[in-house]
Amino acid sequence: MVRFKQRLDSSGKIYIPKILREAGFSPEIEIAPNTCAAVIYPPDVSVDRVLDSLEIIRQDLALSKVLTNKKTLRTPRPGPAK
Repeated sequence: MVRFKQRLDSSGKIYIPKILREAGFSPEIEIAPNTCAAVIYPPDVSVDRVLDSLEIIRQDLALSKVLTNKKTLRTPRPGPAK
């Protein structure tokens, strides 16, 4: 899954990467925020399509969590100091 890390500029605005703008995220977007996440989508996209996309993102995040947990379990613990 592709992820973008963006910082707010000095005006409190965020830059939308070109790849997203070219995919239909410009010049107007809808944002549905919650306490720890937000969904950004073009206003002319159906709710069903947004929900389908969210399901794919949810599955990718769940897989990422599983892989991270497996990696953590495989990390060798340091032995006693010599």
